[in-house]
Amino acid sequence: MPTDTDSIEDKRSFDRFSAKFPAKYSYIFKGYSEEFGSRVHMCDASAEGVGLVSKEAKHPEELVAFEVKLPDGKSPMKLNGNVKWCQRRQDKSWDLGLKFCEISFMQMSRLYTAATENP
Repeated sequence: MPTDTDSIEDKRSFDRFSAKFPAKYSYIFKGYSEEFGSRVHMCDASAEGVGLVSKEAKHPEELVAFEVKLPDGKSPMKLNGNVKWCQRRQDKSWDLGLKFCEISFMQMSRLYTAATENP
């Protein structure tokens, strides 16, 4: 599990951009059980993955399905990814790095537009 974010940055194919939006996990067989932002927030994104802040740890390579609520008035964006790293924060929450299962440039365009219009 990497702890040096500079080494993580060096492996990225796409630049990250700030994207601070409430999100929520999908728990297998239970659906989305919590409110947006109650347990997880997106903090940045790229065409290849996202950075999240979570109240709970996830294991590397764990598959995570989540929704992100954007201020564009459309349905929440649904994304799937594998946890690449998980690091404890000083406030006892967790930073997570997820890599998407599939890259969708249309979805990333929507996310980037929302992020740049609502910094």
